[in-house]
Amino acid sequence: MGKTTTELEKLRQAKARLRRIHHYEEVTHNVSKTCRFFGVSRRQFYTWLRPPARPGYSGASAGRWGGMERRELETLLDAGGLKHPCDLDLLLFFRRHPDSLITSEQLARFVGDDLRQIGRSLDRLVEHELVLRSQNPTHVARRYRLASVTTGEWLQQMLDIADTTDGRRELRRLLRGRASSSQSSASPHNPDLVAKPEGTHA
Repeated sequence: MGKTTTELEKLRQAKARLRRIHHYEEVTHNVSKTCRFFGVSRRQFYTWLRPPARPGYSGASAGRWGGMERRELETLLDAGGLKHPCDLDLLLFFRRHPDSLITSEQLARFVGDDLRQIGRSLDRLVEHELVLRSQNPTHVARRYRLASVTTGEWLQQMLDIADTTDGRRELRRLLRGRASSSQSSASPHNPDLVAKPEGTHA
């Protein structure tokens, strides 16, 4: 028996989703660029990236990290473009303080990282539109706001896991591995590869 019209439409939609995910994973590695390319919303795209639910697989009691396996945690980190433990620490800070007027030096004290890494992580969060940054012309501090995309389920899920001791430890372990891989691939002899901390330019 041939496929019904409904089945064919579902198959067409599934193929379209896979093309978009493939474009993100193999071409842009950037959710915003892929969404602009295909003309889809970021929130819709994040629902496609979210791991599918499985029977008997929900809640913290279903697994060690909020019911998720390690590969699924990696998917959540990929969705936000997170590459360093500092990225996660800053997201957790802005989750608790979603509208902050603050300097990089103050963030470094709160998060416990150096200024250069704070600058790199802030740039990454802004690039992926997770945090909005604006300059106050009368103050050395900048205003940071948690972007509206954080109402999406994927990020809420990751931050909920990061709020637990075991979950935060595992996410930071995965991010340390990513940071080490990134550092080993960069040339230590090229000063242009080292990002300046935010707010230090002339």
